[in-house]
Amino acid sequence: MAKLPSDINLKVDEYAMRFITDSKKKVDVRGPVFLSVRSTILP
Repeated sequence: MAKLPSDINLKVDEYAMRFITDSKKKVDVRGPVFLSVRSTILP
């Protein structure tokens, strides 16, 4: 479960965050995170 932008390695620039908060909005990233992992076994 992600609770913060840093949990999913997301960074919002300061000017973008200021625009969002000045518009009385917020960034909400709470919820499940689904990942796909691909691996190869080397001999």
